Amino acid sequence: MAKELHKCLINYFSQLEKVNCQWNELSEEAKRPLHALRNQSEQIRLVLSNEIDNAELCKIDELRERLIFKILMGIDNELRLLFDILMRFNNINQDLKNRLNNLEDARSKVSLDEGMKELINGTPYRPRLNLLLEWAIEAFNYYHELYPLIGNISQIWIFVEM
Repeated sequence: MAKELHKCLINYFSQLEKVNCQWNELSEEAKRPLHALRNQSEQIRLVLSNEIDNAELCKIDELRERLIFKILMGIDNELRLLFDILMRFNNINQDLKNRLNNLEDARSKVSLDEGMKELINGTPYRPRLNLLLEWAIEAFNYYHELYPLIGNISQIWIFVEM
């Protein structure tokens, strides 16, 4: 049991470092479509405004409608990219949750035999097991609570910009 718990601890905390890197990479990756979405929102607002109804742009056959269609297609593409990024955030969180569940399952099978005392009580080089589990749960909760905020902010931002 000690080896299985030790393996789950290493598995979880090594993945936690990767999760942080992946979140940072995805956050950077989301900047480009967000910037493009902001630009395209401004473009569609200008093309749809009443101020250009008498402009030369509107006098060319269906040019305004084609321009609106092209901008809307660009917005759709950027939204698809953002949705894909959100799904990847979700997949990362789900993987972390699965590893936390495995860690909790391994912890529930632990007995208080002599071989486990070092793992439970900790050493000068390793914190106590209850501290490790507390940190694991706090780390998961951080990313778990951060994900809905990203989704909500992106939804609010899209509606505010339009």
